Amino acid sequence: MGKLPVDLTPGQIRCSKREVVLTRGAERLSTREGARKLYDYFSSSEGIGGFQDHFDWWARNQFCSRGGKPLWIDPHDPNVHHIFIDDNIRLDDADTIVHPQGSPSHVCDDLVQSQRGLVGGQRNLEKLHLLPPERRQEPLPSARAGAAALALGKQVLVVGGVDAAQSPLASVEVYHVDEGKWEKKAALAQPSMGISAVQRDGAVYARGGMGAPTSPQALVRVYEPAKDHWQPLPSMPTPCYGASAFLQGNKIFVLGGRQGKLPVTAFEAFDLETRSRTRYPSLPSRRAFAACAMADGVVFSLGGLQQPGPHNFYSRPHFVNTVEMFDPTQGAWSKPSRAIRMREKRADFVAGCLGGRVVAVGGLGNQSCPLDFALSGKKGEPLPPMPTGRCSCSSCPAPSLLFIIGGVAQGPSGAVEALCLREAP
Repeated sequence: MGKLPVDLTPGQIRCSKREVVLTRGAERLSTREGARKLYDYFSSSEGIGGFQDHFDWWARNQFCSRGGKPLWIDPHDPNVHHIFIDDNIRLDDADTIVHPQGSPSHVCDDLVQSQRGLVGGQRNLEKLHLLPPERRQEPLPSARAGAAALALGKQVLVVGGVDAAQSPLASVEVYHVDEGKWEKKAALAQPSMGISAVQRDGAVYARGGMGAPTSPQALVRVYEPAKDHWQPLPSMPTPCYGASAFLQGNKIFVLGGRQGKLPVTAFEAFDLETRSRTRYPSLPSRRAFAACAMADGVVFSLGGLQQPGPHNFYSRPHFVNTVEMFDPTQGAWSKPSRAIRMREKRADFVAGCLGGRVVAVGGLGNQSCPLDFALSGKKGEPLPPMPTGRCSCSSCPAPSLLFIIGGVAQGPSGAVEALCLREAP
């Protein structure tokens, strides 16, 4: 058996409110340059080495996890497993010395897919771009991930989510676009993250989610903005969180989601007029953290983390670039040719429809190359990267805009950014 290499150069980790800095010899890395660099540094290290932790920082934070030893993890990385052993790890936040932090990959060399030949035509003169700095949005009052977001006229409603302590939130906030400010609204009766929400005739329908016990919910609530009031409705048949919801006519379509770490493949619709439910053919493949979008009545299910099936139980979950489409007029799923797959495999991202195109933003993946892939023989159109790379975001479509709200970078993010559609000169 070969010997492990030993690096005797002592290293240090120093923490502050602004950043975490790692030094060893001439090497220096900072979270200001992106947490992924530190994750990749430790993941690629071989042998044995040592780093002095920042005990004083832990003490100044009353010995809670926020001041503990930072541990960068990527739960979707199938190739690396980080193990943390210490005698001061507790199951709650009090008096624990480890501070787990998510580490998204280089995120968002965004892409746009042309849908010509699949979901109808498009205007050739439109371009997608980030809003200029003078029109950037105010950040969320409370940083969060896994929230639901949707547009109500000139307002953006953000519902629930999860905070830095990984606790589900009941808070509801609305952003007034014209005034550029946030306002608190009536909270949910039960804290919840991963809610799926749509609006019809001014009413907001919020379905599913995950509460404090980390169990999926079957809750259905309706919010009336004029009364600032939530009203419970009969439960949905399949408890889940992180599902995708779409409104088409009188029907609310709910697709996918998760129950714990397991993907949900159910595809259901609820008719708001007849109060009846319809079950559609399930998703063909078992993918967690996939993203879905609806364009011209066609449902797209993109990417995700492929889960082992019944015949390959021992295989590992892995990122995929799968594209599956459902046409309600045909009542069946179809899988396009390999040429239409996303070129970069990714999960835990958001997808939306903007200007007749399907847009994929953010997420986690194995690569950091620019994202462009072919759809029906047409090349994807690369977009400028988001100013704040992150995963677990919320997306909110609005006329000529796609808002990207919150998410996870080094921790829960309060960033609010928008992709804008404009006519080419």
